[in-house]
Amino acid sequence: MKTYQCYSAGPGLFPRTLPSGQRETWEEAQTRVQKLNAIISAYPCFDVITPSSAGLEDWPTAARPRVCMLTDLFYATRCDIVFADVTPFGGREPDSGTVVEAVSCALSGGLLVLWANPLTTFAERYQDAEVHPDSEMDLHYNLMLEQLFYISWEMHFGFSHPVFADLEAAVNCTGEQIQAHGLRRSNLLQALERRSSMEISNAIKALPFGP
Repeated sequence: MKTYQCYSAGPGLFPRTLPSGQRETWEEAQTRVQKLNAIISAYPCFDVITPSSAGLEDWPTAARPRVCMLTDLFYATRCDIVFADVTPFGGREPDSGTVVEAVSCALSGGLLVLWANPLTTFAERYQDAEVHPDSEMDLHYNLMLEQLFYISWEMHFGFSHPVFADLEAAVNCTGEQIQAHGLRRSNLLQALERRSSMEISNAIKALPFGP
């Protein structure tokens, strides 16, 4: 059986303030990450890659943030699948680092899988905000992020799927589709670049995942 390399992107590794008011330790946060990874690796053909900070101390202090960023981008662009937790993080929007990893995955041709718990609509999250985004186009998230998710599935499976309401459902559905269809990796960024000389409307129509 072919094994697919999976990367779990999300803010789960950050310590949180518990209902009791106490702050989690990094070890407690890592336990949560391990539980999320276990959900993915429980699927027979999925192998989870977990980034590590090992060796980071060998770099100059000023270089470490960039080393961390580039390491995460290597995982996001080289893995077959990125399961991205886009649950709002500290506000109305997902963790910004997770968004970067999700976009990198989709542009490089990996399979992007978005999930959130709880899954709310854009309109629900912004109903008390001073600025109201166009919720007719933004169903759950900013249309650019959500449409990249749809396009990623269309490129691999021929159809799109709504954002998943939890990781387990995302893993099981993704695994079932891969077993049925396989993965047909196609670099979205290269597809856009190949049509860069065309008039924009014609270029969009010429894309295999266009309207």
